[in-house]
Amino acid sequence: MLASGTYQPDGRAADPLEVTAASPRTRDLSRFNGQLAGGAWTLFIADVAGGDEGLLKSS
Repeated sequence: MLASGTYQPDGRAADPLEVTAASPRTRDLSRFNGQLAGGAWTLFIADVAGGDEGLLKSS
């Protein structure tokens, strides 16, 4: 299955294996407003669903 579309940050500062629906969403991207986009970035993706496999492709 190909998952495509528009995504947004999760906003929860919690371990993906321990996060719950009640975990507060206190992290958003507004903290980067006014900052330069250049530099080193880290992308963290968590696929915690069992029985499948994920693949991230660049475009």
